[in-house]
Amino acid sequence: MSFQEDFLHSGQPRPATNETAQPQLLFSIDQIKSMFYQDFENRLLQIRKSHGIDRAQKTLNAFDLVLIGQQDWGFYKKKIMNCLEDAELQEKMKKEQQEQMLNDRMLEMLDRKKKRKTKSTKTETKIGKALVDKPMTLKYYRHGNNSLLMKQRNRVMLVFRKFNEWGWIDDRTTANDFDALFEGEPRHCNITWTGSTTLLTILLQELLKQPYIEKQTGCSAKSLVEKQFGMTPNSDKSRLDGDAETRISITLYILDISNPIPERQGRDNNNEYDTSDTTLKLLGDKLRSTKAV
Repeated sequence: MSFQEDFLHSGQPRPATNETAQPQLLFSIDQIKSMFYQDFENRLLQIRKSHGIDRAQKTLNAFDLVLIGQQDWGFYKKKIMNCLEDAELQEKMKKEQQEQMLNDRMLEMLDRKKKRKTKSTKTETKIGKALVDKPMTLKYYRHGNNSLLMKQRNRVMLVFRKFNEWGWIDDRTTANDFDALFEGEPRHCNITWTGSTTLLTILLQELLKQPYIEKQTGCSAKSLVEKQFGMTPNSDKSRLDGDAETRISITLYILDISNPIPERQGRDNNNEYDTSDTTLKLLGDKLRSTKAV
């Protein structure tokens, strides 16, 4: 009876003899070889990962010189080489995927930036176009000096009343719209001019020559007549009568705040400027004669 049979039948093993004392192996030689090569393969993979494929290949070649005569080494060597190549290929593919993802992300960011820039450019273009489309105005007011600015606004209101008196602007033109004509900022002032086109053109030409009107690029009598008032400019002075010339001079006189305008006593003891054409013409003539002397 064998040792295994005796153990199964009696429950107690027989004393060991020369026959039963043979060592029992837990693994076969082939299993041991397989485990050794598997461990070797794992170590080579670690070397490849930390030091590169060339280092792992050199290590494999060094073992090849030692194990070249061993049975089944050729099979395991080929298996290990394929494993290294697969690992290298997978890492290369992973790296390419990461690079592609990074490139895609960068392209997406550039695309978003381009869209924002395009949107911003469109907005700026729209704003710029809107500013270009808006007609210019006379830059008369001097902001920053409240006392000076108040005097200028009072003079503009005097001109507004005179223009209404002379029938040069429509009654529906408001004081605020007329005031905006002297701000120097591009805008539609909604002033309806009821005088002649020649009168308007020459009036604006003379205003732009005055030292109290600041020069602006692109601001001309022609552009103001066309874009602000929607009329065709005409600067033929022969078409102006004497009253029109006098009233243009009065306008220029009023807007110059260094020129005095007398006050008169009203019926209710309210002081107001004497802005009659006769008074202003006399003052203007007197001022010109004094300067000539």
